[in-house]
Amino acid sequence: MPNFTNNDENFLSLKPLSRLELENVILNSKCKYCSASDYNRVYNISYLSNGFFINQKTENDHIVQKGYGTFKFEGNDIGFMNIQYLEKLNSENIKSPFNMNHPFYSQLDDYQIGPFYIVDSYNENFLESRRNITQLLYSGPNNRRLLTVYKDEAEKW
Repeated sequence: MPNFTNNDENFLSLKPLSRLELENVILNSKCKYCSASDYNRVYNISYLSNGFFINQKTENDHIVQKGYGTFKFEGNDIGFMNIQYLEKLNSENIKSPFNMNHPFYSQLDDYQIGPFYIVDSYNENFLESRRNITQLLYSGPNNRRLLTVYKDEAEKW
């Protein structure tokens, strides 16, 4: 997995997705990202066409929690997503934003993520051998998450 920082030349060479490009990649897709504290914990997020999302936290491939909320696309030349959790996930990890005592926990009610970048160098070598994966997205620089996007999977959840 790439380790991007604000000073990294790989990060600086990435072009942020526009709002329309972001919509085309994310809408009706399932995104996955790995927990920063436990690599056996994965978050599976479905972005549905009705403006709702479902976030399923899995550990060792078993669903242990679900959260949901609404999302909308913002921006023009640079796309962002506004996220509003209606049902939050909970975490015992004090460093997790899903921990009730974490400073970011209250912001889960209404926050923005992005900009998003397509990681082309990973697409060439990684995507050809994996079915249904359409993009790898990097959301940063503040979020620093690598999202794996699966197209046409979200509506099945």
